[in-house]
Order: sequence, then C-alpha cells, then structure tokens
Amino acid sequence: MTEKEWHPSDDVPAMLQALSSNWSGAETDLARLTHRYLLACCRSIWWLLPLEASRRGGEVAERFLDGFATRKELGQASYQAEGAAFYLETFEYQPEHEDPREQRRPLTVRCRKKSLH
Repeated sequence: MTEKEWHPSDDVPAMLQALSSNWSGAETDLARLTHRYLLACCRSIWWLLPLEASRRGGEVAERFLDGFATRKELGQASYQAEGAAFYLETFEYQPEHEDPREQRRPLTVRCRKKSLH
C-alpha cells in the first residue's frame, strides 16, 4: 500500500499490514504505535461504550502507554472492562449527541446477565 492509497483507505487490516511491512524501527515502537492507533479507534466510538468500566479501560491503557499507569492497574482495568462487556443489562441508549452517520432512532441493546452460580 502506498502513502497515496493509505490516506483515503478504510481497510484497517491492510493499513496495519502495510505499516508493519514498511516499518524500519524497533518492534517495540511499532507495537506502541499500533496500540495508540487502536486506542484512537476506541475513542472514535466512545459514545457507544455505555458503561464507565469500558471507558476506564481505554483511559488506563492510554496512561499505561504514556508510562503513567502500572501493569497491575492495566490488568485490573482490562478485567473490569471485559466484565462490563459480558455483563450488560438491557438498557435504552439515548446518545447525548447524534452521529450524523446513524439513523435518528434509539439503539436498544438486549443482553442477558450471566449467572455466577
């Protein structure tokens, strides 16, 4: 993928593959850059994360990349974010601001809470 193809592209796997194959720096720098990109993607859909634990997971991951959170904090936030993803209750989502790409109707999410027993 050339730079000219990169800018208008929305093919994320192809973009990440191109970045990886053209990378000439250290692997750790590439991993860090990739994580930053993925967290930016999360931020772009922040309004779709209705539970605080999900958003907190992204925030702690960003702080970890900047050296302001410990691996333990990252692990705890990751665990809580995963729990939030699997233990949603039914709710009616009314966005504070509407995304112009979406239809103007509320999104209903129906999930069953798993029993721990």
